[in-house]
Amino acid sequence: MNEQPGSHASFRQWAEQRLQEIETTLASLEAGAERLTGELRVEADHAIAALKRQRDALRATANELEAEAASAFAIRRAEVE
Repeated sequence: MNEQPGSHASFRQWAEQRLQEIETTLASLEAGAERLTGELRVEADHAIAALKRQRDALRATANELEAEAASAFAIRRAEVE
């Protein structure tokens, strides 16, 4: 049984692309934050930390969903064979 478009592999590719976009955004924000001082720097650091938490949550969810999809795919393949 071959994987179809839209399978867990396609989702993983999509998730990896989004994670790379987040990494690029974080790098840009961190570089810009280095030029800030005082309260603005504190606010920027908090925003960057929040984005990192969201990135980590997306990565964890993607990993969970990929594992679930792989398991479901294996079960389905076993049923068909």
